[in-house]
Amino acid sequence: MLREKRLGRVRNNVFDRMCRFLSTVLPPDNLFPPSLHVMQGLVECPEPSKYEHHVCKQDHCRFQYAPKHEWWKHAEDKCPTCGEPRFKRKTSASGGLILTPQKAFWYFPIKEVIQNKFFNNTKWTQLRRSDMEWAAQDPCNFFGAGEARRLNALFDGKLMHPHSGCYELGMDWVQVFNITMHSVGVIGIRSTDIPIEHRGNREFSDVLLIIPGPNEPHNLDIFLEPLLEDLRSCGPLGDGFKVSEHKMVDGLQEIVEFMHTVFLVKWHVDRPALGALLKASSVAAYMACCWCLFQSTRVGNGMYPLGYSHPEPQTLLHKDTDPPMPPPSKYMHDDSLKLSHDQHMHVAGEAEAGRFSAKKAGCRGVSPVFKMLPYADRNNLCLVPAAHGFLHGLVKGLWEKILYKGKRTEDVAWYTLSDEKRAILRQRGREIRTTSEFGRGYKCVVDQRGGYTMEDWLHFTETFSPLLRHGDILHEQVAEMWELLRGAVLFYMRACTPEELQPANRRAAREKLIQYGRLLQGTPRLLNGDEDPNLLRMPLSMCTPNLHMLVCRLFEQEAAQGCTAHNLEFWLERLMQLVKENLKYRICMCPERLFISDHCLDLALDNCSRQPGIRSFDEWCPSYRSLPLRGNKEDMDEGDEEGRQMIGVGKAIRRGDQSAVHEVAASFLRRLRPAGWALENLSPNCSNIRRFFQADIPLVGSVNAADYSRAKSRVSYYVLYRLAVGRQGNEREEHRVAKVKEFLMLRPAEDQADADLLRLAVCDVIAGVPR
Repeated sequence: MLREKRLGRVRNNVFDRMCRFLSTVLPPDNLFPPSLHVMQGLVECPEPSKYEHHVCKQDHCRFQYAPKHEWWKHAEDKCPTCGEPRFKRKTSASGGLILTPQKAFWYFPIKEVIQNKFFNNTKWTQLRRSDMEWAAQDPCNFFGAGEARRLNALFDGKLMHPHSGCYELGMDWVQVFNITMHSVGVIGIRSTDIPIEHRGNREFSDVLLIIPGPNEPHNLDIFLEPLLEDLRSCGPLGDGFKVSEHKMVDGLQEIVEFMHTVFLVKWHVDRPALGALLKASSVAAYMACCWCLFQSTRVGNGMYPLGYSHPEPQTLLHKDTDPPMPPPSKYMHDDSLKLSHDQHMHVAGEAEAGRFSAKKAGCRGVSPVFKMLPYADRNNLCLVPAAHGFLHGLVKGLWEKILYKGKRTEDVAWYTLSDEKRAILRQRGREIRTTSEFGRGYKCVVDQRGGYTMEDWLHFTETFSPLLRHGDILHEQVAEMWELLRGAVLFYMRACTPEELQPANRRAAREKLIQYGRLLQGTPRLLNGDEDPNLLRMPLSMCTPNLHMLVCRLFEQEAAQGCTAHNLEFWLERLMQLVKENLKYRICMCPERLFISDHCLDLALDNCSRQPGIRSFDEWCPSYRSLPLRGNKEDMDEGDEEGRQMIGVGKAIRRGDQSAVHEVAASFLRRLRPAGWALENLSPNCSNIRRFFQADIPLVGSVNAADYSRAKSRVSYYVLYRLAVGRQGNEREEHRVAKVKEFLMLRPAEDQADADLLRLAVCDVIAGVPR
């Protein structure tokens, strides 16, 4: 019932009243739990206060951890810096005093998460290091890249030892409400030890740390302290910790205990979180890059890293000389501006000590990550947020400029589209039909791009843009820029084989981004200082820190961490959605506590489900999900040996549709003549025919029909239809798009001994140019 409560999003007070009602109306001496609290105790749900840590209200310090029953011993604790008390005192209704922490965050110990989420999961343990020999030879995989070789050599082969484990962290801030600003920090974890195709599964990632809102903290270090302490003690510099690996062998569960060593090998962050983690300057600073010392240029009221088409003067790091010398000019991709790990640590240490200004250093000090984990490389640990940079940065930024429609009093820019061409894009978009395996349909880029997610921009770049911009829709120079950007996006987000990741291809992708930047910045001025009258310039504000970051770091990152397509941050975005879905439409003062309470219940239910002898409600009653409200077993399809199956409960054919359905079924029998079937076997009132709206098809997956009532807007009803054209002996196969109208199941009568059950998909084949 608790699982049904979580899946159905039943509120705590409603569920508590249901428990009280059922325990009352059931016969006396029943064992039904009378409240939610009792039911949580039965599944050993931990209290949220178990994971609660207290910090100063001004983020100056972290107080000593204390369980809730010992809070009164620390009632007088105060921050040594600002003097703020640890607790607020409130008076209860009975007149007693209640201690409430001024500010708290929640940390799930990494030892507990790794044991419960990973090693207790037999699916994960079966996948763990199952392809290690192949992965160590694959340059696209982390274990075949440079950073894995460095760590393995540094610790004498310990990284590749079977008892070690590599893990990735991710950090982001999520806006949990739609009506007000409330930013909650989330740090998640996933394993690198399983094959790449399984790493993004929600089952194999979990929440480690929740940082309270409504704003981002001034000092992130104190929130990371318990996590970094555990990573150090469990890592190669510590003793590790004992784990119990649950593994299925010949249908039986075996438990093996060993000392496990944790390696932190990747940290996924977006650009704001990257600056907070590395104590780096903001994107609006002179030194905005986290990997090099290239100086941005002031353009209007903003700072933009230029240096694509011509070098830019680097004045901040230029020392005065006698006689005076002009500051050097550098291109943004000049390797002499890049720093090694030791150089980064030296510059950050000087800035922290006050001997080097943060304006020149590009950072405020040394990140606590590298103080606690000295084996981590600053250049390689934090990954470039490629999905954010490419999709929400470059692709979205370019098309916002192209589709910008200003006021009538504004001059029309040369790169924007006219109303006529915008109308052409709308018309072409209305004619796009995606097949069912595509998943997400096309949304008009002209009118609906405000709701585009990163996935939408990726599909637009890869699939829809060639159809939409066919011909001379875009200006010639803009079209060239888009092709350069599109080629770079598809390489970095799709290339994942050793053949695709050849050095020549990597250099070509980087050169496309640099050439894109050159077209944005434009050629230098003429010798007399005047603008070339034939030159068309884009706004320099499009030379964003995102573009600089991608050009500066992605090439080296692929050599150190493997291909970019394996290191995207989509898994972290799915974890953010978990938090948002849990708190959506809930009104509360502290949404973090609500999420922690529900997450603790989820952890307890996961532990219960893995206990031997305990079965879920679905296992006790497998047909529960598909029980018909009306109908009987004959209206359901049990499927065949090859995996074909109609989903749900078949519907009887309505009287008004019987003639059309009978004609469709008769046409099928006349053309294909299945064994045991004849036209007279079809009932005129279609009594032996049932209609379905969803089906599982081998090698295709789950396909929905157009009348599927539970479908959402993103579900597609279109499939790719193979059509045999030509006469016998000279036939050829063509592919056309077809719209699935419905599925029909023809059940043979008792006297049809040789007839099999027939499953039909009724489609409208769209006429047009075959694919």
